[in-house]
Amino acid sequence: MAKGSVEGPASGPVLACFLGRQRIGKSVTAWALKAISPETLPVQVWDFDPAALQEDGRTLSWLLPSAMKPTKPDDQSRIEWLRERTDEMIGAVLDGKPFNVFCDFGGIEEMLKRFSGKFEFVTALEEFGIRVVAIHVVGPEVADLRFLHQVESTGAFKPKLAALVLNEGMVHEDQDPEAAFSGVLSSPVVSEFRKRGGVIGTMPVLFQMPKIVKLREEKGPAPLRDFTIAATGLGHLESRLVRIWLDEKVPKLRERLGVCIP
Repeated sequence: MAKGSVEGPASGPVLACFLGRQRIGKSVTAWALKAISPETLPVQVWDFDPAALQEDGRTLSWLLPSAMKPTKPDDQSRIEWLRERTDEMIGAVLDGKPFNVFCDFGGIEEMLKRFSGKFEFVTALEEFGIRVVAIHVVGPEVADLRFLHQVESTGAFKPKLAALVLNEGMVHEDQDPEAAFSGVLSSPVVSEFRKRGGVIGTMPVLFQMPKIVKLREEKGPAPLRDFTIAATGLGHLESRLVRIWLDEKVPKLRERLGVCIP
């Protein structure tokens, strides 16, 4: 569906920022890519989704309990938390102990734009050798491109490296993904994104994901790779499909994203 991959300097730590509206699949996309990360550097996971502080929040830290998240819900505290994490990332680079980051911004891109403008977020990190990456996750609705259009046209959050991930999990089972995303791919917003070097990849659907989420609710957190084993509760046929998805399909997205992903 999408061709090409991002090329650029492959050295230096990565701050991969997953962006998009609520319930678009950012957390699952980050979870899957984290699960197959070679981890050539230590990896931190940041969950900036406001729902992460809710008892029933199904966010990245719910899937990955080791993820770091703010402790207070108000905007000022959250921005201060992000500033502290960013300073720690810069400090680690200066100390010769760099690490990569997967960060889910949880549909609160307005706060990200304010933070970026206040602290020159992208420019500062790039000056310290950190590769900031905007990973926009969208479904088949053209309206999902709203934030991408805003930040690309104004430069509010426009790092050199950027990717658009088409989440097939948002497509109805009886619909062809190629046809479903035709409106998104033919959009002038995406055309401009391609021209400036943005890469486009596809997040493959996993029909067993609702069952995995239910098992997570019933039995507690478990590494994604555990669900490739029948003993976790999926059975032999479905665990095999999870294994194929994680070992063959998700790596194709990682390859497409190139240096955009840790």
